[in-house]
Amino acid sequence: MNADYEWTGIRSRLANGNVGLSTGTKPNLERTRSVRRDHERRRFQHERAEVPQEVGITTQREIENAVRDALSKGGLTGKEKLPAKVTLTLGHTGLNLIIDGEIELE
Repeated sequence: MNADYEWTGIRSRLANGNVGLSTGTKPNLERTRSVRRDHERRRFQHERAEVPQEVGITTQREIENAVRDALSKGGLTGKEKLPAKVTLTLGHTGLNLIIDGEIELE
């Protein structure tokens, strides 16, 4: 880039009061707070999605293993309807959610 062009751009920004942090101006605190809030919101959304995904994968695997094991030991015939219950708690919030369901093997 041409040095004269760069200097003209800098002079123009200085004249208009549109200077960056490198020239000693105060940071835009509201913008900084907004960026921080956005980052925190994204991190929460990621965590909020990650835990249920892990729970879903783990419970599906454990249900399949338990049914397979019970079938192989003769504890199940393969025609049952198995009651299922999941309890979800979230620390420091008072959340205590109970989900009842049924898994039909046939």
